[in-house]
Amino acid sequence: GNAEKERDKDRDQEKQNGQGGLNRNQLSAHIHAVDPGMGRVVMVAKSIGMRTFCFDHVLPQRSTQPSSYHAAARGVVSDFLNGFNGCVIVYGQTGSGKSHTMFGPPGPDLGQTCMGGRGSLQVGVVPRACLDILRAVEDRRRRGIECGL
Repeated sequence: GNAEKERDKDRDQEKQNGQGGLNRNQLSAHIHAVDPGMGRVVMVAKSIGMRTFCFDHVLPQRSTQPSSYHAAARGVVSDFLNGFNGCVIVYGQTGSGKSHTMFGPPGPDLGQTCMGGRGSLQVGVVPRACLDILRAVEDRRRRGIECGL
């Protein structure tokens, strides 16, 4: 009877709005404020209101490759060198700069760039991490400490 009609009406409304009964416009959010010093981003969404998200690090839009590496991966590399597993996860919208941050701009000779050649400030997190690991292994071997990868 009436319960079935209401349930069907609710299903039809959910199909129109998308899963969960909210349409896309209700789900859109905007950045209200970014506080890199405190690791916070404040977002505003019409149907939800203002929410604060806390992170280990919030990098400003004009962050450099070295500052990105130091904030996001240097500690993981240090832990790795001391025998712990490590992982850096990169997540974000398409076109937001994940690949650029992780690898740097495309270039023909990454090896020369990593070793301090032209463009070395632009290499990303992955080449910096690899270089730090290889240098640490080399340094330990020089001091007579047996280690390998």
